[in-house]
Amino acid sequence: MPSVPKKTAQTIIDSGNDYLGALKGNQSRLLAAVQAKFQAQETMFQIDKGHGRIEKRTVSISHDLTGIPDFPGLQTLIRAESERAVHRASIIEVSTETRYYVTSLTETARRLADRVRGYWGVENKVHYVRDVTPRAKMLLVFAPTGLFNVGQSHAILPSICIAIMAFKTWLKLNVSLALILTSSKTCLE
Repeated sequence: MPSVPKKTAQTIIDSGNDYLGALKGNQSRLLAAVQAKFQAQETMFQIDKGHGRIEKRTVSISHDLTGIPDFPGLQTLIRAESERAVHRASIIEVSTETRYYVTSLTETARRLADRVRGYWGVENKVHYVRDVTPRAKMLLVFAPTGLFNVGQSHAILPSICIAIMAFKTWLKLNVSLALILTSSKTCLE
């Protein structure tokens, strides 16, 4: 999930909307304060099993902003802790991660956990389509070089075509990508 710079957060609030953004190293002062001062006021737990792994997630929220630097529209702090156990052959690899988020929303821990999880679900599906779908990388090789600078087409053309395919509600993306490979006009029609 992208971080939300102060200026962007202010623009979002001024437009009458809300934001939810990850705290990362580029906001080190705010991140350090949230890590040090976070006091959970509501917590929810989730366990997911599947694809050879078990993931335990704990999402806590706090509306106590005492000691937290000013941030436009900030209403809620979120801490998401996850523990993932991946089973590979006879080995179990366990990893843990704690992430922090800020939001202008004042929803429950469950609702905010769903929002964060929903974002990552979309992000993971996009990366799957772009990185794992058969022949997706070949699109880069056969892309017409006259449309974009080669460096730009490497990143832009697959994203444009995938977005257009999603808009057209093509369900079998590997078939769609194969069509694009055979006809550069397909994704633009």
